[in-house]
Amino acid sequence: MAETGSKIDLRLYASVKDLLGTDRIYLDWYDNMSVGDLREKLYELFPILSVVNAQFTISINRRAVDDTKLIRTTDELALLPPISGG
Repeated sequence: MAETGSKIDLRLYASVKDLLGTDRIYLDWYDNMSVGDLREKLYELFPILSVVNAQFTISINRRAVDDTKLIRTTDELALLPPISGG
């Protein structure tokens, strides 16, 4: 998985933002990068996220996606806390 020099912009919201102390993370992007690859990179860089694994969702272009979805550099990415309802 070779780096291409491009970056992705991952926006953080609510409790995830508070947990990491920032509202944005910029990460290296590479060809055929999946949401699962991004999740693994986040766990590597921010081990606290592995503790709350089931408690955040990654969205692309404002839609929750599974770990098999491929990421493009033009995608709008977000890390979202769980949404509760009732």
